Amino acid sequence: MIATTRDTQKKSLDKISGQLVFLNVSLMAFERNQGGRSLWNQVHRCVQTIRATCEQANLADLKQLASDLEDLVRLIGDGIVESSTKNLALVRSCTEVFECGVDSVRIGVPISYEFEEVRFELHQTLIESSLSAASC
Repeated sequence: MIATTRDTQKKSLDKISGQLVFLNVSLMAFERNQGGRSLWNQVHRCVQTIRATCEQANLADLKQLASDLEDLVRLIGDGIVESSTKNLALVRSCTEVFECGVDSVRIGVPISYEFEEVRFELHQTLIESSLSAASC
């Protein structure tokens, strides 16, 4: 039997959902101060997987968010950006937007406006980190 585009997309969405479960568990560990650099590296690989899966499934908006989140997670893991409560909350917000985005794609409705709000906040954080790194 030949897999349809819809079947392929469903498999991709299922894969993303699985990665989001890992992200949520990892964030709980960070919130309890039980995560370190090696967990950030695992989170980075997880976000890379989400980005690549979004790219393969032609989910451009979600792929772009994953790409930006990948940058932030890498910077936190490398110690360039602080693993602060604010940044953990931002990663959690991104995870929640991904969950809503996956649900939206599954049922065929547009991704919510929160997507753009979170993406704007993520960009602001990345810009601030770039300016801080440049001034050091």
